[in-house]
Amino acid sequence: MGLIYQERLQYDEAKKRFTRAVEIDAKEADPVFQLGKIALSEGRVDDAIRFLSRAAALDDKCSSHEVWRELGVAYFQASRMLEAGAALGTYVQRRPYDPEGLYWRGKTSIGLQRLAEAKESFESCKEAVQTMPPHRRRQVARWQRLASNELPGLERTRIV
Repeated sequence: MGLIYQERLQYDEAKKRFTRAVEIDAKEADPVFQLGKIALSEGRVDDAIRFLSRAAALDDKCSSHEVWRELGVAYFQASRMLEAGAALGTYVQRRPYDPEGLYWRGKTSIGLQRLAEAKESFESCKEAVQTMPPHRRRQVARWQRLASNELPGLERTRIV
């Protein structure tokens, strides 16, 4: 039920369901992960980091490793670039063709002044979208557009 409420953006109801799931089994990573995603959606970055870190500690592969991408985004939003880079590096190593992870790795690389790495991430993001089946490409086209918007700024800095 929590996932349905979350999909409908009814976060209060979703949080109740996921909190109850954690009360039932505190060692289950997925409801903790979902609480972290909701916190991130609501802009509660510190809560998101707390939940997502806990979910990663409970299950290193939680939600097909997406816990690392979401944790990286939370760290990025908290301006904790080194931690964001580490989390997103883990994610991209495990899921090298996920355009969302590649995009956020690129953004984090800019924050860390690793501009060549940022360019590589954005180009890989675009390629990942372009090589997906058409039905999937439509779902992730947003990340290709965002990566494409970042590249001209990097080109002006003469990244090789």
